[in-house]
Amino acid sequence: MAFQDRIQKKPTPRNSPRVFYGWIIVLAGAISGFLNQAIFTIGLSAFIPKVREETGWSLTAISLGFSIKQFEQGLLGPLSGYLIDRVGPRVMCSIGVIITTIGMLLFSQMDSFLTFYMASVIIAFGQSMGALRAYTATVVHWFRRKRGTATAILGTGLGMGYAGIYPLSVLLVAVGWRSASLYLAIFFCSISFPLAQLIKHRPQSYGLLPDGEVKENESLERTESKPDTEGEESFTVSQAIKTRPFWMVLIARAFYGLTTNVHHVHQIPHLVNKGFSLEGAGLFVSIYGITQMVERLACGPLGDKIGRFRMFRLSFLLLGVGWIFFAYVSPDNGWITVGFFLTYGLGHAAHTVAGQPILADYFGPQRFATITGIMSPLSLAISVLGPIYGGIMFDMQGDFKLAFIILGPLIATATIAMFAAGVPTLSGKPTR
Repeated sequence: MAFQDRIQKKPTPRNSPRVFYGWIIVLAGAISGFLNQAIFTIGLSAFIPKVREETGWSLTAISLGFSIKQFEQGLLGPLSGYLIDRVGPRVMCSIGVIITTIGMLLFSQMDSFLTFYMASVIIAFGQSMGALRAYTATVVHWFRRKRGTATAILGTGLGMGYAGIYPLSVLLVAVGWRSASLYLAIFFCSISFPLAQLIKHRPQSYGLLPDGEVKENESLERTESKPDTEGEESFTVSQAIKTRPFWMVLIARAFYGLTTNVHHVHQIPHLVNKGFSLEGAGLFVSIYGITQMVERLACGPLGDKIGRFRMFRLSFLLLGVGWIFFAYVSPDNGWITVGFFLTYGLGHAAHTVAGQPILADYFGPQRFATITGIMSPLSLAISVLGPIYGGIMFDMQGDFKLAFIILGPLIATATIAMFAAGVPTLSGKPTR
């Protein structure tokens, strides 16, 4: 049981609240996801053209900082997942916010590769300690039947993060990247830290069941001795890593991580290189973010209905086609832009909505954060290459087109791994 749950007062059964508290956590997580995506995942890519302009650094050198960031997040995944399950997501998320803020403050003052890489390391450490993993690990405890819908709403924050790139790009042009970094660090901390205090790890500690049912006439001790989600068996870590689905999902996530890291880091430089202004590139990404929110909200209930596993497989095919469209996007090709939004956008939405919940579906919620954390360093060797791959390809050719065309078939091959994955069993019964 998490530390933060042990220090809570003994709950008393009560009538079902008007608003199930799980939805409050989902909303807090969506806002937190927006801030992390807009500032630290997607947003930092908007800084690249201005940083290159001031410093004269190569894109490969800058991309190395992002690769270091991804490398560290992967290595810290098991520790982060373990601490979230053991200490509690509220504590970890709060610590993560403080550390991430410190990293962004250092980023605003950087004057060398050393300080740039140090800032990347600190930001990565902060994000690894909490951020989206903490909220996702909490949501899978609070929801079972509506897990896909809840995760979809949680994921809209990531879509909103894309939408935040346009105002961020305008801010960069108006005040410069150093002042923008300072303002964003303060803004991030002032919003994210209070949000983290809203996290409550498990509904059972508050006399509730997942999806809003109420515990009646049961003591806290009995409640806490039961599985987190009635009707769901949970694998131990050792049991999970012995199953074929664990490794197949791991392979698929590694390919997804590789291509997504390229997109997150190099989308703004690519759009600027294709003729967009920095503000225009920001507007492009923001519109993409708006479509993401709509698509994720649609994918959540759809995944609950048709099966998140089917949706997860389909996402890789859509992402593969989307990369081809993105390679040829330009201010003069509106239909290619539409094609990119419909393929890559829908694929990204489907993957985000289905990718995390299927792990809870497969292995249960009890050790969800730990299992997902263990996957991080194991997929690291592939995914960490994304940013540096894009930087090297650009410095060699002066364009991202070939780099993106190669990524299309690569991500599509992850579908093979998911077709090879079966359904894990525990106690002789399939888990779903």
